[in-house]
Amino acid sequence: MRNKIKHILTVCFVIAAMAVVWNAPVWAGTATQAELTGTQADIELNKEVTINWEKNGDEVDYYFTPTENKRYLFVLTDNDDRFPGLYQGDDKLSWFSYYSTVDGKMYLQTPVLEAGTKYDIYFTSREGETEIQFGFYDDIWHGAEEIDNAATGIMKKGYSEDGKNYSRAKIYKITVPEDGAYEYRVSGLNPTGIADDDYDFDVDIYDEDGNWNSNQDSVPNWGGSSDACAFANLEAGKTYYLVLANYSVDNAYEYTLSRTNLGIELNSEKTLNWNEIGDYFYYHFIPEKTQSYLFTVSDNGDRVPQIGRTDETWKNMMYDVDGKIRLVTPVLEAGKEYTLYVPIAAGENSVRVGFYDNIWEDVNTLETPCSGTIGKGTKRFDGKAWYPSNRLYKVTVPTTTNYVYKVTGFNKEKEYSALLRFLNEDLSEVEGQREINDIKLTGSIYTTVKLEAGKTYYAYLGGATAQIWQVYFTPAEAEWLAADILASTTYNNGLTLCGTGWANNNATDDKTFDDGFSALGDNAKAGSAKAQTNAKNSAGTVPDSGCYIKYTAAANGELAIDTKIGKGKTFYIVAEDGTKAAEVKNSTDASTYNTVKAKVEAGKTYYAYLGGATAQIWKVYYSQLNKKTVVDWESVAKPVISKVEAGADGFTVTVEGIVDEYNGAEDIVVTMLHNDGQAGEAVIKRSEGTATVNFTAHESGDYTFVATAQRLGCADKASDVYEVKDFILGVKMPTITWAENKGNGEVYLDWVNISDAKDYTLTYKVKGSDESTAVKIDGITEGDYTVKNLTVGSTYEFSVVANRADGYCSAVSEKELSVTADTQKNWYVSTVGSAQETKATITEADGNAQVINIANGDTASKKVATVEAKDITNTTGSMEIQAKASGKISDDEDGFSYYYTKVNPEKENFELTATFTVTDASLTPDNQTGFGVVVADTLGVNNWGTPSYVHKYFNYFSSMMYSSKINAPTMRYITGYTSADTSNKDGVDRVNNNVKFNQLTGTNMFKVGAEYTFTVRKTNDGYEAVATTENGTQTQKLTANDFTSVQEDGTVVVGVMVARKIGVKITDIKFTTSESKGLATSEAVEDKVTPSIRVYSSNTCGAGEYEYTVVPNCAGTLKVTGSADGKAISKEVTADEVVRIPVAVNVGSNTIKAEFEPAAAANITSTKTVASETNVTRKVYGEAGQTIIVTPDGKTTGDGTEESPLDINTAVSYAQPGQTIVLKDGTYKDWISIQRSVSGTASRMITLVAENTGKAVFEGCSLSIIGDYWHVYGIYVKDSSGVGIQISGNNNIVEMCTVEHAANSGIQISRSGSADNKTGIKYKLWPTDNLVKNCESFDNCDAGRNDADGFAAKLTCGNGNRFYGCISHNNIDDGWDLYAKSVSGEIGFVTIENCVAYNNGWLTTDDITDPNYEYGEGNGFKLGGGYLKGGHVLKNSITFDNHAKGITSNSCPDIKIYDCTSYNNSIKNSAYNVGLNTKDSNRKEWVVKGLISLNNDKNTKLDDLIPFALHSEDNYIYNGSASYNNLGVEATKDWFVNVDTSVLPTRNEDGTINMHGLLELNETAPANSGARLDVTSAEAKSVKPSTVASGKDDNNKGDTPTVPTQPTTPETPSTGDKTDNTTPDNSNNGNADSSTGDAATAPSTESGEGATTGDTARPVVYAVLAMMAAGLVLSVVVYDNKKKRV
Repeated sequence: MRNKIKHILTVCFVIAAMAVVWNAPVWAGTATQAELTGTQADIELNKEVTINWEKNGDEVDYYFTPTENKRYLFVLTDNDDRFPGLYQGDDKLSWFSYYSTVDGKMYLQTPVLEAGTKYDIYFTSREGETEIQFGFYDDIWHGAEEIDNAATGIMKKGYSEDGKNYSRAKIYKITVPEDGAYEYRVSGLNPTGIADDDYDFDVDIYDEDGNWNSNQDSVPNWGGSSDACAFANLEAGKTYYLVLANYSVDNAYEYTLSRTNLGIELNSEKTLNWNEIGDYFYYHFIPEKTQSYLFTVSDNGDRVPQIGRTDETWKNMMYDVDGKIRLVTPVLEAGKEYTLYVPIAAGENSVRVGFYDNIWEDVNTLETPCSGTIGKGTKRFDGKAWYPSNRLYKVTVPTTTNYVYKVTGFNKEKEYSALLRFLNEDLSEVEGQREINDIKLTGSIYTTVKLEAGKTYYAYLGGATAQIWQVYFTPAEAEWLAADILASTTYNNGLTLCGTGWANNNATDDKTFDDGFSALGDNAKAGSAKAQTNAKNSAGTVPDSGCYIKYTAAANGELAIDTKIGKGKTFYIVAEDGTKAAEVKNSTDASTYNTVKAKVEAGKTYYAYLGGATAQIWKVYYSQLNKKTVVDWESVAKPVISKVEAGADGFTVTVEGIVDEYNGAEDIVVTMLHNDGQAGEAVIKRSEGTATVNFTAHESGDYTFVATAQRLGCADKASDVYEVKDFILGVKMPTITWAENKGNGEVYLDWVNISDAKDYTLTYKVKGSDESTAVKIDGITEGDYTVKNLTVGSTYEFSVVANRADGYCSAVSEKELSVTADTQKNWYVSTVGSAQETKATITEADGNAQVINIANGDTASKKVATVEAKDITNTTGSMEIQAKASGKISDDEDGFSYYYTKVNPEKENFELTATFTVTDASLTPDNQTGFGVVVADTLGVNNWGTPSYVHKYFNYFSSMMYSSKINAPTMRYITGYTSADTSNKDGVDRVNNNVKFNQLTGTNMFKVGAEYTFTVRKTNDGYEAVATTENGTQTQKLTANDFTSVQEDGTVVVGVMVARKIGVKITDIKFTTSESKGLATSEAVEDKVTPSIRVYSSNTCGAGEYEYTVVPNCAGTLKVTGSADGKAISKEVTADEVVRIPVAVNVGSNTIKAEFEPAAAANITSTKTVASETNVTRKVYGEAGQTIIVTPDGKTTGDGTEESPLDINTAVSYAQPGQTIVLKDGTYKDWISIQRSVSGTASRMITLVAENTGKAVFEGCSLSIIGDYWHVYGIYVKDSSGVGIQISGNNNIVEMCTVEHAANSGIQISRSGSADNKTGIKYKLWPTDNLVKNCESFDNCDAGRNDADGFAAKLTCGNGNRFYGCISHNNIDDGWDLYAKSVSGEIGFVTIENCVAYNNGWLTTDDITDPNYEYGEGNGFKLGGGYLKGGHVLKNSITFDNHAKGITSNSCPDIKIYDCTSYNNSIKNSAYNVGLNTKDSNRKEWVVKGLISLNNDKNTKLDDLIPFALHSEDNYIYNGSASYNNLGVEATKDWFVNVDTSVLPTRNEDGTINMHGLLELNETAPANSGARLDVTSAEAKSVKPSTVASGKDDNNKGDTPTVPTQPTTPETPSTGDKTDNTTPDNSNNGNADSSTGDAATAPSTESGEGATTGDTARPVVYAVLAMMAAGLVLSVVVYDNKKKRV
């Protein structure tokens, strides 16, 4: 990273130098400073810092400034061979010493650091790591206090009895936190490598009286090594002294001291890491019982630990196949301390040891038959004599079934074989057993046998001196629920729970596993120690530590585990030989509930765990599948819907049918249909005959239900249709959202307004009482009430019911509150709107802290929207909100973390002030980041169910800082919403109002340390926003405040908020209230319309007739007069009507005058005539229909002939209908804009054609087409700094063009100017009926890597736009993007036909093999956004190998898909192959016919997200592993000529697409499904227009292009902001969310939208062009602008 920074700075300096040479005054104001990536902040001494990693490779770059010249200790919670870099400036320093311990921490001692100097600590995250802690400390000895021996006299002065000179010793006073065996180690000795005999160092422990601890073991630094240590059993609470004696060298010495607890707990393992010191490691163990124990140690050679320094020997010793030595101790005495010495093997870094009291795992060991009582004097069952080495084990079983007994761990040297047999009590052989003997000398044997419950059996092991380590049994079929799993800490019917910390967890997850088991209720949750292999998080390997489940199979069968898998996590089942039996990765954006299944083999042991995370297991089930018979599908009856019961808000459907994999269907899918579309879907995954499912309805009306039984590879069986007529949707519950003590026994209640309620019934009573009081509250707008005369000190229960005129009543909303004598104002923290997570710390004045961590996102384990918080207002308390990636302040929606209270605005005015200090900008704040004081109409949360992040539409007023592109605070207020349901924006005309305070200096308003104070006041006259900054205190006033009492009338929400990618500390929160006279209404202060007109036509033309285009903002009479003929045309016009008037123009300069006389109306300010003049220059080059020649070096003085070619700007500025402009080969570097008034006609299009296709190259620039009826052919656009080709006019054709490496979308259709939705679609100011044909777009990438598509028709485009025969690949965002958002409304319908999208989400130049590579979004065809209708059509097209979805509706509820192929999308399990989604309340009007969706489970295990009602004979839908139609026919790769995606599409000479057999369907494929690209029709082919100049022969005259004739069916959505402008349209629309007008980040349930696309008007581009023309004069203007003169 440090080198990267240098390169960035170098580039910046080079750019700056170039700027000074070119035009210094301009660049002086636009230079930018490179920002470091990763996490940057200052570290406080002795304070731990926690970092939450987002992904592998994230960086930490922190700063530490010491206050003293000394060494410090740096502690990092990781010892995974990671050494952070310590820098002073650019110089990397060396650590003085380092070591790691069993607590998982790395300790590093710095060299001597200089006080006041800033040091840089830098490191990166590791694979699987989610968080890390670290810090700098001045106590480098872990609490050991160094004492002055000379002053205290604790130790003998001079030379001690053992010859050590304590005058040169260092002595530390030490204590330990708990009883146990400890190691004290000194590291970092002998740094200069003094000879062996000249540098001796010893470590000893003394008691508090100065006596040497005789129980200790110590190892000096023999051989001049760098480490020495002492071991002793120490007691908590006692004082000890640690003596570090250097008795050979007089000079000073340096070292690091560490302490490690070496005690071993019974029945657990322990890992210790070390450097190579001495010969042994020492472990201390005190048994509780007098018996033999089992000791295990990781095996590394022929090491044999010793028991004490005695002649005691192990009773039994076994080498097991898992790489461990198992040793049975002799009988150890209870309470006696034993020390074990473990030799350190060469090259070792760690060792694992453990003590266990269960040696034989509940199998009784007997004497050999020849010496014991059983079978004494008898022969073996095989007639041979019993050998002394034979062993008998007495076993019983709980139930009669098959069991497997396995013996492992013997025969390491493979010198003998063995066998295992079962005998009855009389020692006869049990019949029917199947054994696998150790004939291959593997060290493992097992026998499977059917045993009867209650009987006694003997297991007999034969073989020469075989030593038995482990014998256990497993039932052939078993089920373990949470309690059973938790009881399996020792072997339980084949299952063993491994690791510590497992506990019962009660889940509230209302989900169902694949096998139908409910996720509600108990589950076994693992401890914090994740499954590990060799001290690394296990990921498909056999774990040896941490929490996991171990299972040994009785027979060949299936193991099924019901578990929850978090976002991005993988659940593994791994066999003992390391092969993966199951691997299920969750690639969705939410936790999934899976039944993970694995085929298991008899006798094998399997390990199950969640990789890198804590597992939750609801159920484990084992079965022998081969013992069951699957019923023939023909004999399975179709399901029957026996009844449907209607409720207030939906239905309960009862279905008769068997669902299990043997006797019935694999599942039954129940669909609810309404208004010809699917309105709901539920899946029954387990049923013994009768099951019920529930549906939520969103409308009244008729509903139908169908239940369909499915079995893989078989035809679906559907029930008869069940109809429900005239369903009436019930009344929504009036949720009580606020209950406040007003003092003196009064309680104020506010509840959600219900739009169709006639009135409300409020009931209240003392808790526990049978007597209640009911109050009827009339009026549907009154959703609040003050209850009086309540008893102070009593707890009351309040309930509210909404009543409708038709007699329906809602469900009851209840609230409980203890009544107080004083007024109480409660404060809360909430995750509001599109924000998904809040992490906040509230610190009270006394230092007590409340930590709040709530989330409502899909990945949240428990969704919580709001929690009660401490009140720190009007105190010195503070609040810190951590930076999170979710939430936004945008022109379309809002979401933030919110600390708030509520106020009744009818009764109270208020003032809230707070100071905001930026603490963390490491996530890189963007144009949707913000913080400030906000007053909201209602809280953006779900008032009727589970918290979610779609409740993001609410009115508010604020004083805030928002957007990285705005360098001034803003008074921002949002109006237009009316619904109490904040997820509902239907019919809403949202209005964003932004009034800036004075501009601040600098460009980074969100830098760490930046401080702002914001205030919002509600007064009797309106709202006031106050901002205190470097400019002092400024106030903005708004004379209205009733707009925040529309969605909710009883309260407003008042608080401080933080949104998106920024951490902020909030202090000095002051809140006061006062009496209010009510609300200031918006009507009283409504701004009237000032009559104006806006001219959309441009200033040049080549034709003799000029189309004058103008839009008035109110009704009146418009008169237009041209100077050429003096003819005046008058017309009556309406408000916002687009008026197009033909005006004659002469060659040269023309003046067109417009006079607009407004019609008298109450909402206008004046009827005074508005006058406007437009100057139009007409030039003529050649005749209409002739050819104009253009070259890269053409001149403005040319005449357009071969001899005197024109420049391209002049040619397109004065082209005439029917003319052809031929672009000669070469590189063109001018930004070209074809203006609105330079247009062809339907019969005489203007053609812009490359003489040789692809040889006229637009480099570093782009082409914008605002005019109509242009045919652009064969140009190549590369390296554009914006959109490559933008189409903003109507009826244009862009054909055979290529766009490469644009800094935004390659080819985009969207408006020029700021016409709103109504004007744009109805009057065609949004581009309409354009055709993009046989074009290619690739490698387009914006700076944010989230917005550059191959092709786009989004945000502001009209009807009838069409893409045909195009290829989009390797774009960082999507192949096609048809995004829409509510602020601009629905876009017109778009058709995509005969097209191909592949490899989107990365560039051709990217190295995607880099494990740290970050893909872009990468959908193939993204067909909508904003939950808005579009009616878009995708037809006969192919999508493959895209990073995300092949096809997605992206929340559009009515797309149509015909005859398409989607193959192997969702690279790296990122998404669905095909996904149709929208919000629940939308009608799902999707059409899917002839789809082949084919994928594999290595890409994605997600089923296609397609309504079940669309499953049909001609749709082959992917189910997570294979693709089937509703007849059970599977789609296969054999249907295609080839599926080798390394062979990529090219283009034939005639422009058609050549797939080279890739995904081309062959004769085996069904005729009615999948894409078959058209390469033969005239429509598919491209014919190049003539490029021969007039008067010359043309061997390729070409065809006249066909103007798109697709019918235009404009809709009439709501209007947006009005625009007052009488100049030609070349301006930005001013949205803060967009750098160029239209592409503000837009919401979607699946994907966001970047912020860089939109209108073709680009002030920066025009400024550059103008500067080139005006030279120094413009430089002076810019210079004065910087002085704020302009």
